[in-house]
Amino acid sequence: MKIITRFLALATLLLLSVATVKADSGQTVSYTLTGATDATFTVTLGPAPQAASPSYYFMVQPSNLMVDGTSMSDLLVFFNSSDLGGLNSVFDALPDLGGPQLYSGNESDPTLLTGVFCLYDLETGASYTLTANAVTSSVPEPTTTLMLVVGLFAVGMGWKRRSANLPDVN
Repeated sequence: MKIITRFLALATLLLLSVATVKADSGQTVSYTLTGATDATFTVTLGPAPQAASPSYYFMVQPSNLMVDGTSMSDLLVFFNSSDLGGLNSVFDALPDLGGPQLYSGNESDPTLLTGVFCLYDLETGASYTLTANAVTSSVPEPTTTLMLVVGLFAVGMGWKRRSANLPDVN
């Protein structure tokens, strides 16, 4: 009976380790804007942006928005290439910038692009450079942690079994 119980416990743990658990579906990108106005900010996308309009734009709340050395709070709007691409801010922390589309996929489930982008101010024509870098997370996925626990359990069971089979030497 003990062997069956152990086998079922191990089989359950192995089954759970194989089951896929979707980690945080968000994507985090750090941006640096240089030009007449310098800015840095970070955008983290959750399962869906705060607001979106199909084939037009999506809106997100950036974190750590610094414009010309001043901390600010604003909403950013990323536009589709059919509407001049680029981005702007709702409360005018950043200029209205046109240029390439800065995301792929549709507006309700965008994927932020990384790299260096040339943008221009729609009012003055001034040139800007936007550098986008992906921010990686150091937190392992749940299945990785579960596999570690299963491995440690298996090693512990092996040591316990081995110590139970050792002859008593005096």
